[in-house]
Amino acid sequence: MKGENSGFVPYILTVLTVGVTLLLTLLLQSLLTPNIFPLFFVAVAISIYYGGTVPGLLAIALSILSISFVEPAYSPWVLGTEDVLYLSVFVLETTLMGLLNFNLRTAKQYLETSLQQLKTSEAKFRSNEERYRAFLEQSTEGIWCFELEQPISSNCSEEEQIQHFYLYGYLRDCNDVTAQMYGFSRAEEIVGAKLKDFLVAANPHNIEYLRNFIRSGYRLIDAESYEVDRYGNCKYFLNNLVGILENGILVRAWGTQREITERKRVEEALRESESRFRALADATIEGVVIHENGKVLDANPAFAKIFGYEFNEVIGKSAADFVTPESQKIILEKIQSDNQQPYELTGIKKDGTYITLEVIGRSSLYQSRNVRVASVRDITERKQTQTALRQREEELHLITNSVPVLISYVDAEQRYRFNNKKYEDWYGLSAAEFYGKHIKEVVGDSVYESIRPYIETVLSGKQVSYETQIPFANGDTRYVHVSYVPHLHQTGEVKGFVALINEITDRKLAEQEREKLLASEKAARTEAETANRMKDEFLATLSHELRTPLNAMLGWTQLLTSRKFDEATTARALETIDRNTKSLTMLIEDVLNVSRIIRGTLHLNLRRIELVSIVKAALDVVSPAAAAKKIQIESEFDPTVGVVIGDGNRLQQVVWNLLANAVKFTPQGGRIDVQVKRTDDSVQIWVQDTGEGISPEFLPYVFDRFRQGDSSNTRSHGGLGLGLAIVRYLVELHGGIVCAHSSGSGQGATFIVNLPMRAVDMKANSSELLSPTLGEQVSQEHILFLKGLRVLVVDDEEDTRELLLTILGEYRAEVIAVGSVPEALDTLPHFQPDVIVSDIGMPQEDGYTLIRQVRSLPHKRWRSTPAVALTAHATAEDRAQALLAGFQFHVPKPVNPTELAVVVANLAGRTEGIAN
Repeated sequence: MKGENSGFVPYILTVLTVGVTLLLTLLLQSLLTPNIFPLFFVAVAISIYYGGTVPGLLAIALSILSISFVEPAYSPWVLGTEDVLYLSVFVLETTLMGLLNFNLRTAKQYLETSLQQLKTSEAKFRSNEERYRAFLEQSTEGIWCFELEQPISSNCSEEEQIQHFYLYGYLRDCNDVTAQMYGFSRAEEIVGAKLKDFLVAANPHNIEYLRNFIRSGYRLIDAESYEVDRYGNCKYFLNNLVGILENGILVRAWGTQREITERKRVEEALRESESRFRALADATIEGVVIHENGKVLDANPAFAKIFGYEFNEVIGKSAADFVTPESQKIILEKIQSDNQQPYELTGIKKDGTYITLEVIGRSSLYQSRNVRVASVRDITERKQTQTALRQREEELHLITNSVPVLISYVDAEQRYRFNNKKYEDWYGLSAAEFYGKHIKEVVGDSVYESIRPYIETVLSGKQVSYETQIPFANGDTRYVHVSYVPHLHQTGEVKGFVALINEITDRKLAEQEREKLLASEKAARTEAETANRMKDEFLATLSHELRTPLNAMLGWTQLLTSRKFDEATTARALETIDRNTKSLTMLIEDVLNVSRIIRGTLHLNLRRIELVSIVKAALDVVSPAAAAKKIQIESEFDPTVGVVIGDGNRLQQVVWNLLANAVKFTPQGGRIDVQVKRTDDSVQIWVQDTGEGISPEFLPYVFDRFRQGDSSNTRSHGGLGLGLAIVRYLVELHGGIVCAHSSGSGQGATFIVNLPMRAVDMKANSSELLSPTLGEQVSQEHILFLKGLRVLVVDDEEDTRELLLTILGEYRAEVIAVGSVPEALDTLPHFQPDVIVSDIGMPQEDGYTLIRQVRSLPHKRWRSTPAVALTAHATAEDRAQALLAGFQFHVPKPVNPTELAVVVANLAGRTEGIAN
């Protein structure tokens, strides 16, 4: 049903409705006669429903006019009795219909207004509920509502009301904070709990709390309660609560609470602390005084006793009565600076005696007043004792510092408590740096571990003596004789020990020098004996090797000159003489080469040469001897090897010696493999045989002069033992190295020649002479290939440094010479040398240490910087150790200047520059 409409629309709708009804009535008049009212009832009903009361009345009026128009019988001037009745019923019914519609509309509007008000009230209620819940949940305080199951009668006494609270009070609502205060997680877990479950009924504090709530008219602020949580833990709360009355009778109470358990505990602790402090102050032997503006407010009995007063005499006295005027000024200064450190004063006792006081004061609150609290101690006797002890200590220091012995006292925890001046000077530490330090902190871990057994012995109560050496940070090592004397308490407990130390470095060094001289003499004698034996063996071998071919040559020569032989015998005789002549020539050449090596006159004639051709030529020489023993020779040549800078004759001699050695020691039907190949940083010549091999004992000496694996008269093979020594020297003269490998006797042997890549010329376009025989004269070519090259020389001998500076300087190299390893390491970063030339035997740190430290530097440049070991240590062991340490080359002293220049140039890759 529509509401009351306004405007012209309802009236237009009414006119249209009546008009349409009139038209339908005219069309259906024959069917509607005699009663033509039904359709107009519908028109009026529609007008009343959609337009309201006024349009309905208009519809009634228009309907009557329309009926008069349709049926003239209903005109006013022709109305009959029946017509009047019909017309009256129509008017009555339509009017009644309008009234009913009006009442219905009024009831509907009232209902809609009521529903809207109800919705508004519900929204306000929900909003208030949400604000209430948000307030409960966001509050940091506990919020609760307790309700009484039965209201309290206004006639009840206080005690009856309190009992009523416990019997009928329960928790109706609260927030989570409240629940958590009692050990619950959520409010839902505690709602409905009885008041008696938490508020301790027997506690007088709670009875007073509820009594005050009743007396205040059910309104309390900051009221304390004593309660328990779900686990029985006692807690204190501070409450604000208000009661809700209905008709003057209490029905519920709202409140907030905060837990103050910790505060109550602190307050109780403070009260206990104050009680204990008073008891302690009264019982302590130190004087305690509280004064304000120089007036004593409070003190303990000990304070009065210090100054010779009765306790009641000091209260109210001036602080100036207890100290001298000078001390009064000191007190004033300390108060003004709020000093809290101990200081000394001169006090005056009641009888006028002066005493020394130790005072500690600080500002504090006392009964809500700013005061000064001071602790006072009589230290007169202590000061006198300290003076006596200081005097005795000075006397003790004078005595201990006068003796030429290092003296120290160490307690049972191995900490220094006293050291004489000589001990402090010996270690370079002051008394303050020594005092309280553990022995290990001073002597270091290694020394401490060596002397710990002696320390444990003396701490067990036994005296002990021993000798040891102690290293110092500057590198010195000192030898000492030490005696430990235990300090025993009357109970037998060891309280510490006295250490008496005598330095015996000079004596030990003298003993060591003597032992070293004896060892050196013994080694020299052994070496001389070995040299004599080797010389005798070599001369015997040389005599044997010379006489053997001479015997055959002389025998056949005499036979050929004294008689006639057939052609075959004569040819065999001449072949024998020729073969032994060549053998004798090789022996003599080997001896001459060794002689040149020893004198330093064996030089190289450097050229560009085809290394593979050199090896092939050597193979051609030994092939007949190998074929005679049915030895198979296999060769493999790397085509990328190319041209090498070197002395072709000497390199061919190297390869020939290795091949001849392999043929000599390989049995019938054996095999020899020859390889020439290129690696990342070198060219290698491999000669590997399946012969007798080398024993592990002889392998380190295989390249030594005059050394043979078997020098006895029953040896199976001839020779002087010079071939491999010559091989090593010639290879090293080319800047390379040679090494031997063997798994043992009968396992064959492998010899590997390494020529560095710096000696390889990749431009194989010329066979031009590299240099004439390297003599003593410096040539312009040498100057060119060393010019601008940076060389670092390291040698502890100044004369040697000067010589090397002069030699390399003549070749226009840039040279810096230093005398020690630390200086060399300091020079490396800014000089950036291309080659390092270092001595081996140097004091403190040797050449091996230098090259290892250089190779371990982080920049990769130093891992490949060429280095030459130029040293007087010239044995095979020295050479092997130098190469293993990281040197590329080992040159024994004395060295030919030009040869040194060639070695440096080869290592620096400057050989190509000579030929250009």
